Amino acid sequence: MIDYIYICKESKKIVYMKRIEAYKAYKLLQESRLTKMQDSDKFLVIKAMRELRPLSEEYEKDEKEGLEALKDEGFESMQEKAAKHEEALREGNKEGLLPLEELNEVNAFFREYQKNVKKLLEDIQNKECEFSYKRISEDAFGKFVASNDLKGEEIVTLYDALV
Repeated sequence: MIDYIYICKESKKIVYMKRIEAYKAYKLLQESRLTKMQDSDKFLVIKAMRELRPLSEEYEKDEKEGLEALKDEGFESMQEKAAKHEEALREGNKEGLLPLEELNEVNAFFREYQKNVKKLLEDIQNKECEFSYKRISEDAFGKFVASNDLKGEEIVTLYDALV
């Protein structure tokens, strides 16, 4: 399922990315420097950022709302039980520990919650998005990388988004 379709008059090359990759690219671009790039290439990066921004904002909103929706009415009471049990463990207070049956119930609740969180995040992150904006050349990308102190994984993410 494709969530976003962006059309740019300057180029017909279509880029497909998972939402999480587009989100990561936007976050990296927000912190990047464009100092060693030519002005025309800088504007291409800025245009790409403008197209990636709404997706990034919606991704954050969907993630936050989704995580909140997973917290049912018993979530806080289970958190309190778990916190009291952990505090009793740290302090060595055997009387404050949860009975085994209750501890198993709390653990089962959080295992199920974590399973649901993982599924929700996979669904949100793996949606495929379609973008159509003008790409920068490898030479321009080299200058972009030279302007920034990036890790290898970050370079690959930005390369996929920009080149």
